[in-house]
Amino acid sequence: MKRCLVMVAALAAAGAGAETLQWTGASAADQWSDGANWFLFAPPVDGDTVVFDANAAARLANDPGQGWRLAGLVVADVPGAVTLTNSAPAAVLTNGAGGLDLSAATADLSLLVNLELAEPQTWNVAAGRTLNLHTLNSGRTLTGTGAVTLVGGGAVVLKPGTSGSVGFNDAGSFSGYAGTWTLGTNVLVTNIRNGRTAFGTGSIRMEGGTLAQVDGNWTWTTPIEAVAGFTSTLGNRSTGAGRALKLQGVLSGGGTLVFDDTVNTLGADTGIILAGTNTCTGLLQISPNTEVRVGGVPGDDVTTAAGPAGTLGEAAVTNDGTLTFSRSDELVVSNAIAGVGAVRIGGGVAGVATQVVRLRGSNTYAGLTSVSGGSTLEVDAIADGALSRIGEAGGAGNGVQLNNGTLRYSAAAAAT
Repeated sequence: MKRCLVMVAALAAAGAGAETLQWTGASAADQWSDGANWFLFAPPVDGDTVVFDANAAARLANDPGQGWRLAGLVVADVPGAVTLTNSAPAAVLTNGAGGLDLSAATADLSLLVNLELAEPQTWNVAAGRTLNLHTLNSGRTLTGTGAVTLVGGGAVVLKPGTSGSVGFNDAGSFSGYAGTWTLGTNVLVTNIRNGRTAFGTGSIRMEGGTLAQVDGNWTWTTPIEAVAGFTSTLGNRSTGAGRALKLQGVLSGGGTLVFDDTVNTLGADTGIILAGTNTCTGLLQISPNTEVRVGGVPGDDVTTAAGPAGTLGEAAVTNDGTLTFSRSDELVVSNAIAGVGAVRIGGGVAGVATQVVRLRGSNTYAGLTSVSGGSTLEVDAIADGALSRIGEAGGAGNGVQLNNGTLRYSAAAAAT
């Protein structure tokens, strides 16, 4: 009965009228072209949906071989993890509107193939399941323009490129993909590499999912939209010490974006570096024990020095971690900053001696304000004529600390 129900679900996912082929692995070889490996003793043809379910008794690690144009791919109640590895370097597996369906999967799926996304599609990865796309050093590519919507609450591991690669547009990666990634509720996506190598030339929409770096310090140039009505998370899961994640792409949207360091390995003077001309209008939330910097060198650049780029957009800010301003020029900050975290002007970041930060928001944060590295903090008048506050008077840890820094007021009224 269970097998029948799973098969009905797989057929429904494939769509009405689609040919659905089940893998059995009964042949002595692991090739898709061998009809003995299929339930109906014939290999798939273009437009078919391929299903791995309880009929897949053997050879769960198999080779698609020649290029196929599938309607979709389903993994259901398989007896073990499924791995597709293409032995033909030039062969491309094209996936259509049926997407990837792991909603009933009992094991994980790894795609180590050249994958083309021809149409917009949904990848449904069930909670507790993992989709691995291009495990490290497979040298395979992701191409096409079909947008991907990730749902189901599972994990998607993206590892393009080769070991040691730090390029922004590498071959053997995702640099040829031009579609949009949408991260649905509770989906976790982890990624390595820089720039187009990591995500392609499209954009990322955050709709309640989590996006995190792993295995190093990376610079992402992809635009990221925090969609209104959702709380999404962007952060670090790289182990080690002194980690940095640099965001060069524009952060936009009216949703809530939480910055988070779940492994507590971001550096005090590195952290999550905002180096884009951001336009976000929702809420930026800095979690406890998480360092976020505003200011860095723009473009295809992996350095962590101060620079003339990076803003908080028009978003409100709740800072329960550490917020550091590290521009190399002047920056007007009109955002309202709340929370219990510290605000640092300069810190120990190289290149901040020419920085002038003008606070013009109505700030209520309760943490320490420090000015260092030769930077200047200037508190300006706001629209109602009152002084911007450097945090909330009487807040825990509240106060101003100067360490080779300058604090000045531009309004005539007395500071309180």
